[in-house]
Amino acid sequence: MRIIQRAAPGSVIVVFVVASAFCCVRPCTGDENDIAVSIEEPVYAGMPVWVNVKVRNPAAAGYGELRGYPYYFGMWDFGEHEFEVKRDGNPLPKREFRISRGISFWSPDDPSEPTIDRLPIHVQFDFTKPGSYEIKYKHSVHMVRKDQNPKDFVSEWIKLEVKIPDKNLIDEFYRNKISEQPSDIEKLVRDWLPSLLARPDKDVLRAFIRLTQHMDSQVRYYVIYSLWGFDDPLLASETPALMGEIGPSDELARFLSWRRSIFRPVTDDILRNATPYLSSPDSRKLEGAISTLSFVPLRVEGEPGDPADAERRRRNIEAVLAHADHILKSQDEYVLKSLACFLGSAKGDRSREILWQLTERPVCRGQAIICLCWLGDKRDLPKLGNILLTGAVDEAADIAYQFPSAFGDEASPYLLEAMKSANSKRVRNECAKSLMKLNKLEGFLAAKQMIEQSAKGDSSEEGAREYFYKELHDSDGSRETFLKLLQQKIDELSPKRE
Repeated sequence: MRIIQRAAPGSVIVVFVVASAFCCVRPCTGDENDIAVSIEEPVYAGMPVWVNVKVRNPAAAGYGELRGYPYYFGMWDFGEHEFEVKRDGNPLPKREFRISRGISFWSPDDPSEPTIDRLPIHVQFDFTKPGSYEIKYKHSVHMVRKDQNPKDFVSEWIKLEVKIPDKNLIDEFYRNKISEQPSDIEKLVRDWLPSLLARPDKDVLRAFIRLTQHMDSQVRYYVIYSLWGFDDPLLASETPALMGEIGPSDELARFLSWRRSIFRPVTDDILRNATPYLSSPDSRKLEGAISTLSFVPLRVEGEPGDPADAERRRRNIEAVLAHADHILKSQDEYVLKSLACFLGSAKGDRSREILWQLTERPVCRGQAIICLCWLGDKRDLPKLGNILLTGAVDEAADIAYQFPSAFGDEASPYLLEAMKSANSKRVRNECAKSLMKLNKLEGFLAAKQMIEQSAKGDSSEEGAREYFYKELHDSDGSRETFLKLLQQKIDELSPKRE
């Protein structure tokens, strides 16, 4: 069957429906630009539904490098591939989940070779009911080179019958799928995880939580973002016990924080199951326990706090400090950095003592210094001030940034001296910015001088602009306006002549 679609003037799009579940969309200029779409059949309700999109010559079609599924960390992000779905003539809503933009997992080696992207359309649309479905595909080009002018491709509606399944067959499929977890990371991420999201039940959740202990951090993040595909009541009821059985992880702790509204009622269960892992010999579980006790108890914005949270927090601090000797034996960078971050919000002499110990460990020294600033204990000011004046560039710049909020005006003498004597331009810039935050004339004078001596768009200018964000946002934002605002502030702070 041949269908001529309405297209832009000067071009004709021809759609060839080769079979009931296959269509080819291409401009009439030649076969090298073909895009073919096919659906893997048969399809049963409640089972995975996979669509194959084949671009026969990506380079000739003007798409440059085609990134492959999964795009970013969200299993439901298809990148340049878009779909519409109807069931029995009625449009189906597209599922929307949180997506973290990041590096795509896969891309073809040679953009001149045919590429096939296999997309699990069931993660975007509900195929749990049998019936007559129609699918329309669109390929939207978002990123191209300046010398290219590719056109979007849109297919006709592709008909698909979703059949009534045999329950025993489906149960067997998911049992086998869960038990046959591939060791190959590409197969795991591109097939195994999205296939199981067709039925996000308790068994699948257990399999996913187990993968939060995977050795590959990229896999762990794909798993964590996949948890958005599970029902909230299931997550709240099962996750705490699964954490106790399998162990906490830093990624899972972050997910608890992101979904704090659903995990808030099970706060005590989470803490009870995570705390024992503070004595774990496993670095990933130990880091996960510290991170969990950092994020939990969970505070939901806009809701009144729980009076019991102060006691929970006290117990968390007590537990971490009680296990500090064990944690300090670790050589793992992420364990030690997690400990530093936890102690940075746990004011007290023991926290200070441990943080200063951590400054002697190269893998976490920078983080420990930052966390000492978080504590804001004035007894540490001279020692931190000395690091600002004599320490490595990264350490000094971090201290300069932290000093205004940590110590206020008492940090000014150290910032002034470092701004004048530091060899590093970055450190001098940070000191000037911090003095501006403290409303010190010297900071504005130094910022103006550095900007006048630097090229437009230099980091010196960008950093100092933060102080006048609102004024610049409400004006033309030009460099001339910025320098005028700086001069006005300098005039305001300068001693008045009688």
